[in-house]
This record gives sequence, structure tokens and C-alpha cells, in this order.
Amino acid sequence: MENKKNTKKVEFQYINTENAREKIPILRLKIVTPYKRHPDEWLEAFLDTGYDGGLLIPPELYKEAELHKIELPIDQWDIGETVTGEMTLLQASLAKIEIEGFDKLIELRIETFKGNQEVILGLNGIRTLLLCLNGPKKCVEI
Repeated sequence: MENKKNTKKVEFQYINTENAREKIPILRLKIVTPYKRHPDEWLEAFLDTGYDGGLLIPPELYKEAELHKIELPIDQWDIGETVTGEMTLLQASLAKIEIEGFDKLIELRIETFKGNQEVILGLNGIRTLLLCLNGPKKCVEI
């Protein structure tokens, strides 16, 4: 009996942002909780190995996704350091993400803090995937 492998490849083109000099690798995803799949449109999450967490999102998105309903106890929240060197408490919950074109849901720690405006997939999120940053093609391949 032959082993079957999933040979379906999902690709995301790097994107330009107003704050970056070069195109940045992203994944498109949605947050999945017991209450909802949010948002209706795909979020563009930057891949960032400088953030060691799972998924970092803005507080407004955290609230809209109703992550506060499944939030971890405050003694399980981490302390993060912002790019300006400030230390801040990271509100946290466990939820799943759905990646556009990918068949499997992935459970991640999802965090936020006041003032955050980015959607970032960090090291713990990246580690759950077999992906390739294809620099010459300027795309992420899963």
C-alpha cells in the first residue's frame, strides 16, 4: 500500500507596506473560536521571527473575535517588550487559525496589547507550519 502525501501547495505573494523598504512575507488567515470565525475577509499576517509568540493582533480585533470569552487567566499572560523598549502585559487566549487554502486548523496562543496595530504571526505560529520563504519568487510556500 502506497503512502499518500498532501502535495497541494499554497502560496502567498510578499506585499508592500508603507513602513517597509522591501516587500514582506505574509499569510492570510482567520481566527476561529467556539463562537465565531472572524473576520469575514482574510487578515494579512506578517511573518515575524522577532516575535516569539503565536499570533499578535490589535485589541479591537481581539474584542471583535470575542477572544475575551475564552481568555487565559491573567497569571498565564506573558510580558512583552515593544519595539520602543516598553514592557507590557499581553492579554492572551487560545484559539485556532484558518489559513487561506490550507486544510487544517492550527491552535495558537493569540495575544494583544493596548496600542498594537499589527497582525503578526510569530515563531510559535511559524513552527507549526512547513513553509518556505522563496526569496527569488517573493512568496511564502506552505
